[in-house]
Amino acid sequence: QGVPRDLTHYNNALRACDKSDQHERALVLLEELKGVAKPDLFSYSPCLNALKKAGRWASALEIVDEVPLDIRTKYIYYVAMEACQHLPGQSDRAAALLVEMGDIANVQ
Repeated sequence: QGVPRDLTHYNNALRACDKSDQHERALVLLEELKGVAKPDLFSYSPCLNALKKAGRWASALEIVDEVPLDIRTKYIYYVAMEACQHLPGQSDRAAALLVEMGDIANVQ
């Protein structure tokens, strides 16, 4: 049985994955977390950062699509637009993200 894991435990593990360049493990942990609690900004950001450092741009865009609009930050959009730069045929998506970012009043 052990100790029940919660959002804080997963977020700490995701930060550790980011710091140790374990992007694959971060993806696994994020997926596990979805069965335990609702991921938050502190779940998505380290996972995206690990993917960014690994050059896993397609995976990063998939994760960005999962991030609820109400918790997207400038950093989330930055990673998404950077991913669009690295993937062919994504200029329309980058433009749409820029518009979306302007439409959301609370992007910080």
